[in-house]
Amino acid sequence: MLPKSPIVKPASPKRPTIKAVAAAAHVSPATVSNAFNRPNQLSPQLRERILAIARELGYAGANPVARSLRRMVTNTVGVVFTESLEYAINDPSSQQFLQGVARILQKRELALLLLPCQATGESVLVGNAAVDGLILYSPSLNASLRQIVHDRRLPAVYVDNPKRPGCATVQVRDRSGARSAAEHLIQLGHRRFGIITSRLRQDYREGLLDWDRLETEFNYAERERLIGYRQALENAKIDVRQQARIFEGEYSGTVFGQRAIAAFHAANFQPTAILAVSDILAIGAIQELKNLGLTVPADVSVAGFDDVPEASRIEPQLTTIRQNSDEKGQRAAKFLLEMLDSQTPMERHAILPTELIVRKSTAQPRRE
Repeated sequence: MLPKSPIVKPASPKRPTIKAVAAAAHVSPATVSNAFNRPNQLSPQLRERILAIARELGYAGANPVARSLRRMVTNTVGVVFTESLEYAINDPSSQQFLQGVARILQKRELALLLLPCQATGESVLVGNAAVDGLILYSPSLNASLRQIVHDRRLPAVYVDNPKRPGCATVQVRDRSGARSAAEHLIQLGHRRFGIITSRLRQDYREGLLDWDRLETEFNYAERERLIGYRQALENAKIDVRQQARIFEGEYSGTVFGQRAIAAFHAANFQPTAILAVSDILAIGAIQELKNLGLTVPADVSVAGFDDVPEASRIEPQLTTIRQNSDEKGQRAAKFLLEMLDSQTPMERHAILPTELIVRKSTAQPRRE
């Protein structure tokens, strides 16, 4: 019996190179590169001939990872969320913000990368993401995240954050907007308020809280809205420690608003009006009030913040503070593109207006 011949595995075909295409097309490698990356530099006939030869040889262009490493450009912008990606995708206000960012980036054919950041700000994803710049959407005010951004030396825009020298920021008038919502309810005659806010600090606490919790580092937009509420109540000589209760917790959509109402009732606190720092929380509150057999606004008035599309579709339609989240996203993207074009940090600040929208969810309180 003849010995078996050893099995010889075929050698892996080598990836064709730009030089091989250039030789076959009798042009320079630079001309081949233009055919793939700068078509306006060649005649349509020459470009199509080069691309046909490239297809025949199995050449699909330069490796995008290697190319980005050489050029130090990824053509990608990162948007950092300090909440989960589920929040970023499902929250209507966040959706509108991302639409605004995408509207600007797509004009420059730039990609968008969503990056969740841990509550502590110590996020490997943010530190290692292959992006040309960062838009930080409502980041918590902690030194860890700011240090990561600083260390990367990337252009960055902070959204829903306070002004800081040398930084680009985009805000809305959270404080005055919230104040106008509270003033509207006060003018209707309300004197007992339940206030619902997403978490203020990064300790995942949930429950009723004291106003003193506002004095330390936490999420900026929520703080500004709560301060606006408090200013309106104090201006009306309402004792905020006796006639107002705040429920705080981790954002979880309408369910969180439902839990807040349940907590007020468990504590034997029966507000005649609810102020929620977002429409989604307000909508959850309305759902739970209905579950308890209460009528909005006859028994309890409810006001939100954002004016998301659902606010005008629910029953009753929601009184709220309108902010233009789409414009906020566009403004942040434009600031970032300015910095990418100039290759230098810029100090830019935009403060967008808010507007009180009165609908059917607020009315005078019942006479006691």
